[in-house]
Amino acid sequence: MKKFSNKKVNAGALQYTLFVSVLIVLLISTFLTLTFLQNQFKTTANFQIQSIQNATIGFLFNSENDIPYEEEKTIELSADIDSRIILTKKHWGVFDVLNVQSKVKNTSFQKTGLIGGFQTEKPALYLKDNNNALVLVGNTKVEGKSFLPKNGVKRGNIAGHSYYGNQLIYGTTTQSSTKLPTIKNKDYIEQLSNGFINDEDAFFIELNEGLKIINSFNKPTQIYRQQGVVNLRDIQLTGNIIIQSDTLIKVDKTALLSDVLLIAPNIEITNQVTGNFQGFATKNIYVGLNCDLSYPTALILYEKTISTLNNNKEFPQLKINPNSSIKGVIAFLSENETANYKPQIILEENTEIIGEVYCDKNFELKGKVYGSVYTSGFIANQYGSVYQNHIYNGEIIEPNLPKQYVGLALENTKQTISKWLY
Repeated sequence: MKKFSNKKVNAGALQYTLFVSVLIVLLISTFLTLTFLQNQFKTTANFQIQSIQNATIGFLFNSENDIPYEEEKTIELSADIDSRIILTKKHWGVFDVLNVQSKVKNTSFQKTGLIGGFQTEKPALYLKDNNNALVLVGNTKVEGKSFLPKNGVKRGNIAGHSYYGNQLIYGTTTQSSTKLPTIKNKDYIEQLSNGFINDEDAFFIELNEGLKIINSFNKPTQIYRQQGVVNLRDIQLTGNIIIQSDTLIKVDKTALLSDVLLIAPNIEITNQVTGNFQGFATKNIYVGLNCDLSYPTALILYEKTISTLNNNKEFPQLKINPNSSIKGVIAFLSENETANYKPQIILEENTEIIGEVYCDKNFELKGKVYGSVYTSGFIANQYGSVYQNHIYNGEIIEPNLPKQYVGLALENTKQTISKWLY
């Protein structure tokens, strides 16, 4: 009988074999998990990229179509992957705020922008045809395409000072009409200037010196309303905020305002104020010395009716004092057809507007406008006399306005982004 010997398996070899087997299983499992997660991440990233791109589509859609205010506009892009954008638009002063929510599957992206009017070819001057020629005197210069009355433009003389330019208009000219270009949202601007605001979804706040508030445009509007004078001093207000007074709002140089709305019959911007905001008044707007109001600032004076006091007519006036600079929109609006020989907008010497000036009545231009001027007429008060439709030492230089400038929503403008909001 053949005998067989017993052989023992090395325990270390068995443990090594088991370890290698487990390691291989773990590596395969990890690889499969990583592959799955990578595919998931890639899919999610693609959806996220698509939702960002769709938000851009929303802003392009708004530029080509009229979106109703205060209503959600949903645009289905793809039913297969549940891709859609939701647009919501509201007024914000002379501009609009457009919010675009983009959703693709379970991913979403939101973007908010300030919307205004854009023109590829901006005029230097649009002077309403009142059967009076434009008269240039002194070191006046108008550069850019100009719309002039049928009586055209000519040289003038004031107290021995003639026109010193080599040519009258440095650019092409064409005839203007008896009306200025229409502002699309003029009715809303009138309501806002007169103090009518929609506060249904807003909530009211208190203001104190030293206060700092940042309110997103994706949240309800915050409103401060007061009877009597509002002094904005030693305060920082940013974003979706409205300050309203039934008398006067006074802005001190220690107030830092950004993107807020100011509404009062009278607005006084004291010396050396900086920031950007929109102001709406019905009686007077006063800008002091050495102010620097950045883009997109808007100062709008809306004339109700001419009132009388002691048989003297009161004329609303928007005045910008020397060494001040404003980037944005300056406007005097009126439905009153009564003619007068007072300036409704005064731009003093050594001042500059980078943007647009729109005046339904008379504009006294002694400073510089780098951009466009739309006006019914000019006034020059010099040496104790009033000169109608004269510009004395004023400049309008349209080529110096940045090409991407976005401002008033006029009848011939396209809606586009003024700035991105928060």
